[in-house]
Amino acid sequence: MKHLTKFSILFFLILCFSATSVIAAEPSNSATPTTVSEAETRSDIIVWRYKSINGKLYKRKYNTSTQKWIGDWIPA
Repeated sequence: MKHLTKFSILFFLILCFSATSVIAAEPSNSATPTTVSEAETRSDIIVWRYKSINGKLYKRKYNTSTQKWIGDWIPA
């Protein structure tokens, strides 16, 4: 059972660190500039990242839009 738990945590960490986000914008065919009413507001994409230190699992928030860490590592 203990082996299964370590395997599950390892599998979860691999999934977290290998996931990528792709955001693509559609090309504009109009020659006129975009007005404020046509602009889209997008919020930041924030995800939890996990790591193991000396057998203990820690987590930290990561902003994938700005590629910056938020806060400190905390026990998960």
